[in-house]
Amino acid sequence: MIDATRGVVVDRILLRDVAHGFHAAFSRDGRLGVVAQLHPKNLVPLAHLEHGGAFADTLTLFGADIGSPVEVPLDELERYAVRPFGVVIAPDKSHIYVSCQGSEVVLVVDVARLMEFVHRHPGSSASDLSASSQYVSARVAVGHDPRGLLLTPDSRRLLVANRLDDTISVIDTRSDRVVRTVQLRSPRQVSVQRHGEQTFYTARYSFQGQIGCANCHIDSTFDGLTWDLEPDGFGRDIVDNRLIEDLRGTEPYKWNGGNPNLPTECGPRTEMYFWRSENYDSLTLTDLIVYLRGLPRRPARLLSPAELTPAQERGRTLFARTVDKFGKPISEANRCSYCHGGPKGTNQRSFDVGTRRPTDNGGVFDTPQLTNVSLTAPYLHDGSARTLEEIWTRFNPEDKHGRTNDLTKDELNDLIEYLRTR
Repeated sequence: MIDATRGVVVDRILLRDVAHGFHAAFSRDGRLGVVAQLHPKNLVPLAHLEHGGAFADTLTLFGADIGSPVEVPLDELERYAVRPFGVVIAPDKSHIYVSCQGSEVVLVVDVARLMEFVHRHPGSSASDLSASSQYVSARVAVGHDPRGLLLTPDSRRLLVANRLDDTISVIDTRSDRVVRTVQLRSPRQVSVQRHGEQTFYTARYSFQGQIGCANCHIDSTFDGLTWDLEPDGFGRDIVDNRLIEDLRGTEPYKWNGGNPNLPTECGPRTEMYFWRSENYDSLTLTDLIVYLRGLPRRPARLLSPAELTPAQERGRTLFARTVDKFGKPISEANRCSYCHGGPKGTNQRSFDVGTRRPTDNGGVFDTPQLTNVSLTAPYLHDGSARTLEEIWTRFNPEDKHGRTNDLTKDELNDLIEYLRTR
């Protein structure tokens, strides 16, 4: 928390086991704070989706009215609150309003009933699917990807910004109903890319509407977590989530390279192992793929050669080297530039780099792209390397993942400085 008057941090509140805290709000008297957040259960096999086991959509409450921070669930069996994003507290502290991106609803939380629940259950109840019915008084359907919320000065209207509709839903806070939808300037016909993006963010295709693509790939990026996916067997092939921007020319997909293209990656496999429900029709799948293929890389980490620092220049030389420090040739397959060449930093092939674990079904892994590699920690197929340094200082003892054991610490730092410009 920041004291806006003095411009200093006055407190830090730990959000336990949270992949993403979206928006926060304070009551007018400053005694109640709330954060909307996504709580993944990535250590539980995704097969437990039908038990409400993949994610919890929650609020963390804090402040003088609460005491110690407490996490409370918003989900209810068959009525999930996927990716709670915007949050606002009524001036009289009677209600909390929460926009839910994936479920495309606004939740109305009765604060008095919420406080009663918290005082009866002082510990975290994040996974209790029977809890929210005690304090969520209404679910108001709005547009695609609702985000920002604003109460009018008299608190009689709540304005909801629906990002992927280009609309504003106006909710009457006395009846908890949408009384008007304001259409902003946008094409009347939804484009292929926009329909694909709507598909990416919605949870309507999954079992009971629990999750969407954007649960793991938050805002079209990734969550930095490892997951136990069912197709490979429970407790087998624990895999690190991967970046999905700038995908053209990086296939195949999955760490084992098993999916040759996006239609395979996003088609029946997704229906069976992720949604456990209906699959996309052919038009929707096509639009989703068009959207994914068009996701740009985030700006602008890649520097032109003229802008490289001396350390980065030395790192680039190490990246491209063909002999080690002792003059011994480095085999083609063990050169950085062989596997990670080209504009995306991948040759789109799979290799054994010596990182197989006892729980892995295979030991050959797809070469990941280097696009914005500095933003994609953790590293390796199972996320075991927390930093770029650890790829070589902890997980390359036999020089199977590039010839690096002859490098000094300073030289390895130079190599990493160059990689961070990609």
